[in-house]
Amino acid sequence: MRIALLGNLGNTAYNFTKMLRRKGIDADAYVSRSEQAAPAGGPAWEDAEIADQPPSWTYYYGDRNPVSMLQLLAKLRRYDLVHACASSILFSQFAGTPVVAHALGTDMKEMAYYRNLRGYLMRRGFHNASSVLYSDLDHVPHISKLQLEGARYVSAAVDTARYSPGTSSVLPDIDPSALLFFHSSFLSWTGGGITLKRNDRFFKAFARFAQERDDVYVVTIQAGPDAAFAPTLVRDLGIESRVRFVPSMDKASLLEHYRWSDVIVDQFGMPKLGINALEGMSCARPVMVSLDALTVDLCYGDAPPVYACTTEEEILSELRSVGTKEAARQRGQRCRDWILKHHHWDTVTTHLMKVYDEVYRQR
Repeated sequence: MRIALLGNLGNTAYNFTKMLRRKGIDADAYVSRSEQAAPAGGPAWEDAEIADQPPSWTYYYGDRNPVSMLQLLAKLRRYDLVHACASSILFSQFAGTPVVAHALGTDMKEMAYYRNLRGYLMRRGFHNASSVLYSDLDHVPHISKLQLEGARYVSAAVDTARYSPGTSSVLPDIDPSALLFFHSSFLSWTGGGITLKRNDRFFKAFARFAQERDDVYVVTIQAGPDAAFAPTLVRDLGIESRVRFVPSMDKASLLEHYRWSDVIVDQFGMPKLGINALEGMSCARPVMVSLDALTVDLCYGDAPPVYACTTEEEILSELRSVGTKEAARQRGQRCRDWILKHHHWDTVTTHLMKVYDEVYRQR
C-alpha cells in the first residue's frame, strides 16, 4: 500500500511519514512551499540536519501555483490513499483517491463553519472522506455539530526516544536552584476566533505568585501574534526581573529548554494538549495547561497528571501547588509514563495503519 501524507501543520505530515517508514510503510510526505517557509512549518525546523538534503520521501509543491497544484493532484492519483491533514483537506478530496481527512485545529473548529468557498470545501472534504480523524481534544463538540459520524480520535505521535529526560546545555542568567518555568506556547490573547491561547492569564497569575516567592522565573519564547505585546504586559505587571524572553527556536533548542525547566507552561484558551506540551511531558516535565475532564475521559479514559487550569485563579492555585523542584520532578515522571502509554509513536502509527487498512479494503 502506497500512502501520501499532506498538511504539515506542526510538521504533522512529515513526522507521521517518518514514523510510518520506520515500520516499513511505503509513505511519502508532501509539503507546500508556504508550510516550508513558515517559522515552525518546514521539516528542517523539526530535523535541522536535513536542511541541505531532505529525505528522498519528502516532496515540495507550490500551493499558490495552479499548475503545481494540478501536477500534485495527478501525483496523488498514483497512491492507494491520501492522508490529508488540516488545509490540505480542501483540495485532496479531488485527487480521485480514498482520503483520510485529519483535523488538526482551526480546520474543524473555525474553517468548516465559514460561509464561503473554503468553508464549503472543508465541510465537503470531511463528509466525503473515507475516514475522519481528529487530534485536538476540543474538536469533540464539533464532531456532532458537523455530523461527522464515525470520526475517531487519534493521539499525536511523540518520538519518546528523542524527547526524553536528559541534561541540558541551556545556561540562562537564572539561579538553577530556583523553580524554573518554560513558557513554550505561541503568545496569543488579543485576537478574535476561538483559538486564542490566553497566555495573558498565566502572566497575571504568575505576577501574583512572584509576590509570594522570590525563587521563581519564566523563560518565554517571544513568538506568535501577540509576541510584540508580551514585554509590555510583563512590564506593566512588574515582573520584568522574573521573565526572560528568547527568540523562536528549532526543535533541538526546544528539547534543551524542556530539559532545563522544572515546569512547562502551555496555553489556557483551549482545552487541549498541544505538541509542545506532549513533547515536554515525554521529557519527564509536568505541564501547566487548560483541559476539560469530560473530554479527556472520552478520548483517553485516564487523565494526564498535568497541572490542569484555565482561569487566572486556577492558574495561581496550580502555581502554588507545584511546591519544590523535586515534587515537580516526580510529577514529571508520571507525565512521561502517561505519554508512553498514549502517545508513543509506535502505538499511534499502529492505530493509523489499522485505519489505512480499513479504508483500503473498502475501496
